[in-house]
Amino acid sequence: MAPSRGRSILAWTGFGCGLLIAAGAGAWFALVYTARTNEVRVPDLTGLSESDAAAAARTAGLGFALSDERPDETVPEGGITQQQPPAGSVTRPGRTIRASRSLGPARIIVPDVAGRSTGEARTLIEQEGLTLGSVTAVRWTTQDDRVISQHPAAGARRQSGAPVNLLVSRGGRDRVYVTPDLSGRRADDVAAFLEGAGLRPPILRSAPSREYPPGYVLAQTPAPGDALRQRQSITLTVSQ
Repeated sequence: MAPSRGRSILAWTGFGCGLLIAAGAGAWFALVYTARTNEVRVPDLTGLSESDAAAAARTAGLGFALSDERPDETVPEGGITQQQPPAGSVTRPGRTIRASRSLGPARIIVPDVAGRSTGEARTLIEQEGLTLGSVTAVRWTTQDDRVISQHPAAGARRQSGAPVNLLVSRGGRDRVYVTPDLSGRRADDVAAFLEGAGLRPPILRSAPSREYPPGYVLAQTPAPGDALRQRQSITLTVSQ
């Protein structure tokens, strides 16, 4: 009877251990199941408006809050650009999704380049992150190679890399004068007269003279009565 009783005790002991193991495994699986059923998958809020993003978060059992705003080249202004935690990840219910809202593409203020040379205008435009577009030259009353107008206008806002087109002066048509007779006049007075008329300073050459004291005009090119263009210089021969 003793051996039989011993086997019986061992059998009951083994059965009890099995029940404990089964109970422990069941509890572990129940814990894992409970934990997993308390997790939610984070929705993708990219491109949604603030109100739609908040609604999608609530539907998933999560909260929603804006963290900042930033420029974005692909997402239109007002849409969600980034989020944390990321879309598709698993998190606990009630966690807040923090998101960034798009300000749209970065906008640059177009600089004022009126009156600048083409080279100066290009430098200013490119320093702002824009590019020089078409350059059209026309005859104008201003100095050569000066910006007459621009498009877009100064102060407008454009995306990075946008072109700025220029209308540039090639200078006006030269005026034509009849060359006056300058002989016998003081060279200093002649230079002042030419400057006042908007002409270039004269080119001076010297020559000896018995008729005039030093500093007087003896001869000139062009000759009196000939055509003289606005950008043309008169050559004066002056007594020494």
